[in-house]
Amino acid sequence: MSFPGWEPILIGAAGVAAYSATRKTAPADVPKTAPKNEIGVTTSKYTKNEQPFSTTDCTFEMPIRYADKGVMSEAENPARTVGQMFKMAIANSGDKIAFAVERPTPAKLDKTSAPSLPWDQWTKWTWSQYHEECEDAAKGFIKQGMPMFGAVSVWGFNSPEWIMTAMGAALAGGKTAGIYPTDSAENVLYKIKQSSSSVMVAESQKQLDVLITLFKDLPELKTVVIYDTDTKIEEKTIQGVEVITWKTLISRGKAAPRAELENRYAKTKPGHCMDLVYTSGTTGQPKAVMISHDNAIANSVCALKGVANMMSGEQRVISYLPLSHVAGFLFDIMFPIMCTALHKDMPATVYFARKYDLSDATIRERLTFIQPTMFLGVPRVWEKIAEAMKAVGAKTKPPLKWISDWAKGTVLEHSTNCQMGGSGEYPACYGIANGFLGKVRQKVGFGSLQVAITGAAPIMQETLDYWGSLGVRIYEVFGMSETTGLATLNSLSGCRFGSVGYAAEGIEVTAFHIDDKGNKSPIKPVAVGARPTEQEQGEICFRGRNVMMGYMGNPKLGSAHVNEIKKKTAEAIDPEGWMHSGDKGCIDVDGMFRITGRYKELIITAGGENIAPVPIEDWIKSKYNCISNLMMVGDKKKYNTCLISLKCVGATGQEPGTTKLLPAVVEQLGCETIEEAMKSAKVKEYLEGALKAANSNPQVVPSNACKIQKYTLLPIDFSVTGEEFTPTLKLKRSYVMDKYAKLIDAMY
Repeated sequence: MSFPGWEPILIGAAGVAAYSATRKTAPADVPKTAPKNEIGVTTSKYTKNEQPFSTTDCTFEMPIRYADKGVMSEAENPARTVGQMFKMAIANSGDKIAFAVERPTPAKLDKTSAPSLPWDQWTKWTWSQYHEECEDAAKGFIKQGMPMFGAVSVWGFNSPEWIMTAMGAALAGGKTAGIYPTDSAENVLYKIKQSSSSVMVAESQKQLDVLITLFKDLPELKTVVIYDTDTKIEEKTIQGVEVITWKTLISRGKAAPRAELENRYAKTKPGHCMDLVYTSGTTGQPKAVMISHDNAIANSVCALKGVANMMSGEQRVISYLPLSHVAGFLFDIMFPIMCTALHKDMPATVYFARKYDLSDATIRERLTFIQPTMFLGVPRVWEKIAEAMKAVGAKTKPPLKWISDWAKGTVLEHSTNCQMGGSGEYPACYGIANGFLGKVRQKVGFGSLQVAITGAAPIMQETLDYWGSLGVRIYEVFGMSETTGLATLNSLSGCRFGSVGYAAEGIEVTAFHIDDKGNKSPIKPVAVGARPTEQEQGEICFRGRNVMMGYMGNPKLGSAHVNEIKKKTAEAIDPEGWMHSGDKGCIDVDGMFRITGRYKELIITAGGENIAPVPIEDWIKSKYNCISNLMMVGDKKKYNTCLISLKCVGATGQEPGTTKLLPAVVEQLGCETIEEAMKSAKVKEYLEGALKAANSNPQVVPSNACKIQKYTLLPIDFSVTGEEFTPTLKLKRSYVMDKYAKLIDAMY
């Protein structure tokens, strides 16, 4: 990525005016402790142990576990279906723009330039048109054979048709089975079979070519619908499966009678399943997380209430993260519906990125055009944009560099003051500094940003500080597919960098010590900023309306499959209704949660000591900027080692890039390529110095057992394409261990 022309410009008289205003401004009102979840026990149905707390049956209607009061209560947030929320959105803002996309997809001007089309050339849907097309899609799915409680699979990059498939399936009394754009043919086959999809909506000829090879193993599949308008296909029947375009599906749906749609609408209840979110499958087959209408709506309303005091006016969202992931589902699909349905003055528009924007690092050009008011970025996305900006900033010469450094330091001081327990004070000349950096935010695409969110994986403190220095306060949230994407959040009501925030209103969040028999005991709170002892850490668990129905089991796949899914569901949701995250964490005395590790990721040395690798890895990466990725190894070993990759041209997380090192790395290490770096004494000294610095810092490496003794430099960076990352850029440790087994063995 590059951001040419963003260099800040002195703001002169405007800055003086802003400075004068700042001097008269009282300190911001900063909470001293996290909002107290006054509900205590979320619902009487938990305290009375009213079963079932989970199911594996996708046709089952789950009971609604209302909170006693607040945003998750029946009084404030009654259970509703997607169809009901749609009607509220149309009543508020039927003529407002719901979707905007560039059609046909423009080609890049060159490798790094892909400017957006003028606004009048974008294809748009109003909220009324969006709903009408969803109803036509629903009738089309019914006509093509989707039964009540059935499934429609969808495979491809984000588009209006992807979202309308999800909503159309829900209106037709069914559910969506989302498939990642990067999924292998094996995973695609499994998800279509496991969900019993009778209809498959796919992006283009590329997906169709793969599907044709799978038809013989998909007896329930009746129709494939191709939605990409750039793709010209011949509509015909192949091996008993009809292949049609989205236009044909909508035409058939429009001509179909409404009787069956109305019948299914009446039968669909808030406790019924509307979406299958498949876990990333870092090990074994992915599990189908069943999300009900109430899960999706109640948790979206809860999330909206948590950040609504930061929002105003019409909202703009850029859709680029996989919609098959719970984060994309919640942020790009559900959140805009809730904004539009519940706030007449805050209708939302979803703008779609181009499918090459992430892999080719042209997302910046969509950001600068759209200027989103809300932006969700997984940590790697925030890091990559920051890296590009730092590279440009490194070329800035004095005195502009001195001014820029002063401005960032001043704004970061205020951002720090606004964390929980802070003074909220504005440093002297804050108005000038913030106005100066406002030019930067505008050039990057965050000039109108109201809500900046990160989640799905841990984010480094350095990344939060960097963006905080630019006046972009990133609020970290925590959840999982099984909690419909959200359980804790940072917000204006309470924010602390390095934490994942406080329990969202109406959701019970705690951490337990759990013994071998499954008995739970609450952990003790830890002092703010202190390193928690083992007694102050436990497994993070949740209860509430956000918790999934369970994992879907399909009887058509046999009793062994169903029994395995029942076992996995019982392991996830215990007899008291607690959803177990698998994450190790603590809660401080102010009510803020921190994740200290993941139980599956913990390194257990040959001596029996437990080591959380992520904090060590993140510290090294944050202090040694030539390092792109680092993964500790040491489970059941006598000592720890690590795999290291350097920052290379073209590495985006989605793609591994080349073996050519970034210019900033070349300047620091004196090598042009990874091949040269592997032979370089200077690189060896740099990497050994990084490990030595970590090993000698007791705040990072608290014991000898945690020290990293050796490293191996990898020939290429981690990526989704290389399968080291999940589609949301989480590290697949077990896969990396297998892929580089020979290199790892050589270190022992």
